[in-house]
Amino acid sequence: MKTCTKCKESKNLGEFSASHSSKDGRQSYCKDCVKEYEQRNKKRIAEQRKRYYQENKDKLAKKRKQYYQENKDKVNKKHKEWRQRNKGRVAKIAKKHYQNNKPKIAEQQKEYQQRNKKKIAEQSREYYQENKGEILKKQKEYQQRNKSLG
Repeated sequence: MKTCTKCKESKNLGEFSASHSSKDGRQSYCKDCVKEYEQRNKKRIAEQRKRYYQENKDKLAKKRKQYYQENKDKVNKKHKEWRQRNKGRVAKIAKKHYQNNKPKIAEQQKEYQQRNKKKIAEQSREYYQENKGEILKKQKEYQQRNKSLG
């Protein structure tokens, strides 16, 4: 049991977050008091975090990059799991991004195709050779279904 220095209530140790700097390894305020404080000061805390981020952008980016380099598999696994759990959300984000950037994306695709004409042609030839039977079968089925059109 521990007494919160804010609300003065005695609570189980599980009601206090961990703290490496205190003797008992727990913070002096209970989780409820911390949550209440954060709700009351939401705007100020957000501004402080934003200011800290702006002042330490390079340092934080370097840290993130280093962490990623040291934990690639772990990070990629976590991202993959998140995308699996949030397929609908990911699809919405992608659709919104595409709608907002249609002209830019179309231009980038056109530039890519022009820069990589030979590569794309080679890939198309390879694909055709590897899937020739299936492609011819589908063409034949299409022609059978659409005899009246041609």
